[in-house]
Amino acid sequence: MGTPSALRKRTIEGPGRPRPAGAHEPRKRDSWFHLAAGLAVLALLAGAPALGQQSSAGAQAVVSAQIVNAIAVSRTTDLSFGAAVAGTGGRVVLSPSAQPTRIAFGGTTLGSSAGVLAATFSVTGQPGASFNIALPGPITITSGASGTPGGSSMTVTDFRSSPSGTGTLAADGTTLYVGATLNVGADQPLGQYAGTFAVTVAYD
Repeated sequence: MGTPSALRKRTIEGPGRPRPAGAHEPRKRDSWFHLAAGLAVLALLAGAPALGQQSSAGAQAVVSAQIVNAIAVSRTTDLSFGAAVAGTGGRVVLSPSAQPTRIAFGGTTLGSSAGVLAATFSVTGQPGASFNIALPGPITITSGASGTPGGSSMTVTDFRSSPSGTGTLAADGTTLYVGATLNVGADQPLGQYAGTFAVTVAYD
């Protein structure tokens, strides 16, 4: 049997007994604090953008299209300068209108006005749409069959239209008037002269 001091030491250090002064107990409060701090750091890291990741945004736009009728043009009447007297040569100018006027210049004078007409074309397509008008450059008209030996010719230049340059399509189509200038040579041979020209229209 030990001494009282030895018994006292074993009794103090035995299971279920208080630890000697200076001994440290586990601090659960500190463990919870460390756990909470770690979770907060993880949350911050999860919410932060990854290294090198760029800010981005998106938007949407509408795509639309419309299918319309094709534009078309057809001849209604041909262009006719009527009759002219050549004289020493000159020009006859015909205006682009429903009731065209003729003006003679130089040594050429006007003959009968019977059958004088500006050319007319009907333009159809999408109502309300605008269109461009392309007129020809100078053309040649000839007397007799084309290529006939001894046949004579004149040039027609300065084609003009009404509307000019651009037009707008009406619900029932738009009428296009075309006039031009006839260039008559001095002592131009008598005869009936004819030729053709073309106009082109396109949506603006």
